[in-house]
Amino acid sequence: MADKSIAENIANSAEGDIGAQLEKLRTDISQLARTVGVLVEQKGVVMGENVASGIDRLAATADELRVAAGVKAAAATAIARDTSTEAIDALADEVRRHPLRTLALSLGAGVVIGFLTRSK
Repeated sequence: MADKSIAENIANSAEGDIGAQLEKLRTDISQLARTVGVLVEQKGVVMGENVASGIDRLAATADELRVAAGVKAAAATAIARDTSTEAIDALADEVRRHPLRTLALSLGAGVVIGFLTRSK
């Protein structure tokens, strides 16, 4: 009988230890869950800040590209205007210097266009 009560005491003691250990495990898991939640929240904030910073940099780069494109478009427009003005001036000078040649070329171009557009 003494053996039986020692075994019962060990069993009761083991049950008490297991219950305490389970309670400690529940507490630890709860604490771990809170810690993971805080870490995820912090990482989320940092990631959000990183994304916002990246978007700001992207917007700044897009604005710089827009400005650069506007400058290049203005320069190309000025070059085209200058080139066309020079071509028109050169053509006007040629007409003034050689009016008969210009008339003959115009007549020849008109005849060629007339033959090409003539219906059969």
